[in-house]
This record gives sequence, structure tokens and C-alpha cells, in this order.
Amino acid sequence: RFSQYEGKYVVEDKKIEVSLQPNRNSIDADNSIETFKKINENFISFYENILKKCSKDIVELANEWNDDDECDHEITEQEIFESINKNNIYIEIREKKFTIYMDDDDLFFGHSIVYYGNIENDEFSVDIAG
Repeated sequence: RFSQYEGKYVVEDKKIEVSLQPNRNSIDADNSIETFKKINENFISFYENILKKCSKDIVELANEWNDDDECDHEITEQEIFESINKNNIYIEIREKKFTIYMDDDDLFFGHSIVYYGNIENDEFSVDIAG
């Protein structure tokens, strides 16, 4: 009886680490496994969509950080999209919700870009952590 199941796999050139977590009051990870399966039905398309959402959602924040650092050019969504490390991905799945941690290539001074999503709908949020 485990509270977490972990594994690693590769899709094309992407190295993915995943953590499946059952409901806190159960050892049943069925919902987490179903979410994992949905994410992997077409992972490349799924992940590309996540990257686009992240880039669009954090461009304003990136420019606020940029202003604080006294840089003189405005960061674009495309720059953010290109700076996210697309080959090392960590996914945490709990029931129908998932969190994806991405390396920012020092765009946010080494912090991680974190995407919080729900497999059942398009609700999401993006944050910077670390």
C-alpha cells in the first residue's frame, strides 16, 4: 500500500518523470491512472498546448520580472515558449488534477514554471515556484 507511484518513460525525445497519487483517503489510484492515460493519448499535442498556455499566461509576469531586473526589451510569448526546457518534464497526478513542472532556462532566475490543470475541463493556472 503506497501513497505514491512513480515512474519514468520517454516520448520521442522527451524524458518524463511521473508521480501518480491516489486520493488521500484511499490506496485506489484508478482515477490517477485514468488521468495519466488521457494525458498520454497524444502526449506531444497535449504538451504543446500546455506550453502555449504557459507562454501566454506568464508573459506579463515575465516582463514584470524583466523590469525589476532593468532589462530594456520586452519578453514575448515566443521567447517564453522557446526558453522552456521541453525535454525534461515532471508530472504529478492526483485524481483528475495534474501539475507539470518545467525548467525556465533562467528566464525567472532558475525558478520552475508550474502548470496546474484538470483533465476534465480547461481550467488551469500557471505559477512560478522554487
